[in-house]
Amino acid sequence: MTTRTLRWLALLLVFTFFAAACGGEVDDDTGDDGDDGDSADVGDDTADDGDDTDGDDTADDGDDTDGDDAAGPNIYQDPRGGIFQEFQNSYDRGDHPFQQIDRFCVAHPAAEDRVETGPGITADTVRIGHIRSRLEDLAGLGFAVPVGDPKEMFEVFVDYVNEECGGVRGRMVELGYEEATVLGADVDGDRNRACLAMTADFHAVIVMNSTGFQGSANLCITREQETAFISTQGQTEEFMREGADRLISISITLEESLEFMVADLLASGALEGRTIGTAAPNTPGQAEAVEAGLVEPLEAA
Repeated sequence: MTTRTLRWLALLLVFTFFAAACGGEVDDDTGDDGDDGDSADVGDDTADDGDDTDGDDTADDGDDTDGDDAAGPNIYQDPRGGIFQEFQNSYDRGDHPFQQIDRFCVAHPAAEDRVETGPGITADTVRIGHIRSRLEDLAGLGFAVPVGDPKEMFEVFVDYVNEECGGVRGRMVELGYEEATVLGADVDGDRNRACLAMTADFHAVIVMNSTGFQGSANLCITREQETAFISTQGQTEEFMREGADRLISISITLEESLEFMVADLLASGALEGRTIGTAAPNTPGQAEAVEAGLVEPLEAA
């Protein structure tokens, strides 16, 4: 899976989380069907009104986003079947404006009686933060990764949500931005500075990163500032526990990735008769994860 794919998965997860957290489902019309003829229909139009037997969309009453209730739940039919379909069967997308099958979002009406619930969520806005690690600084070491311009990607994505989706139930997304170093005498300290810039100063309710973010700043965001953090970075099991379900990663934990590697190497016989040395970074939490996920399994074998 490419870094770019991971980035978009993280972004999609963020806004799915927003849409689920910032109000009730769409009550009636999630878009005017008269505008483009299919802006909200993702179900079987032949069952729109119960007596439309020829699939004529002109009989659509304009207020269903996934076909008619009579057509059953709005569930994706996964061609792989098995456990994939079992999951889909547990996931009725209903008329959720951000969870339809055939499009990213559906323009939807604003929730009524919106009120300010804190500095990061007003009646009309919701704030999210983007922390970008300066991967370009690694070029001098030969580790630069051509990921494009994540800052611009996040901005374009947020603009789309605001302009095409109508924000999130009437609240426009405000995007904060901060950079974090990857090299220097105090990388962990600089990441904590970025944490405070996005939480204590900007008051983001969710912080995102798609360029790698490790160390104690993860707990600065999730534990100390009690803010959700969505990252593509594999985190340590300790940080996942300490994050109190606010730390969300689309990668497996660091210990798991090391354990799976060890298991594969042992099964292949590649380590037979060899002496193994290990090295771990001094990033907070990393050495302990290497000990648990790599050293201990090797010693046990």
